[in-house]
Formats: sequence, structure tokens, C-alpha cells
Amino acid sequence: MTGGCAALLINKNATTNATIQFQNNTYTLLPKSISILLDCQNVTFNTRKVTAKYNKRISRSSQELGAAQDWEEFKDVIPNFNDTSLLANMLLEHMNTTKDQSDHLWYTS
Repeated sequence: MTGGCAALLINKNATTNATIQFQNNTYTLLPKSISILLDCQNVTFNTRKVTAKYNKRISRSSQELGAAQDWEEFKDVIPNFNDTSLLANMLLEHMNTTKDQSDHLWYTS
């Protein structure tokens, strides 16, 4: 867009609308909002006018672990880098590399 114009109009006030003048036009900005004017005239997007469906998260305990005898300790052996069976000079995709047999990979730098 050569010689084009775009603008962001921001109202930081949490409770009150803001009426502003920008390039000979009047804009009413909703509280805590950002209006995007891709052509410096028409509001293309306003953050307060976005609607999203509310999702309620429901979590249920599958097992209570309150007593000391319910917990186990696991000590992980930290391998010597030179003794490992797989070495790579790049990040590896976890599931492909471990074949789902381990929940972690060792990365060193």
C-alpha cells in the first residue's frame, strides 16, 4: 500500500467512552478498546466488539492424594551426553523421537 494510511485509536479509560477528532472525523471509542482504521477513516475492527462464547471449565478429581503413603518418589538418572544412544544438533519432534515411551527428552546447550 504505497502512500496509504492506517491508524490505531486507543481508549485506555476503563469506564468512560472517549470522543476524539482524527483527520477531520469524529470517533467514539469504547472504554478499554482499540479501534483499527485501515484507511484512516473507517473502523475496520474494534476490540470491544469482539464476541466470544463463554466456556465453563469443569474439573473433577480422579484420585485423591492426601496421605503420604499415596505419593511416590522417582529419581531420574541424568545421562552423560556422550553415552546417550541418540545425539542430534537440532530440536527433535517429541512423540516421533520417543515413540511415546518417555515423557521427556534431554536438551543441552
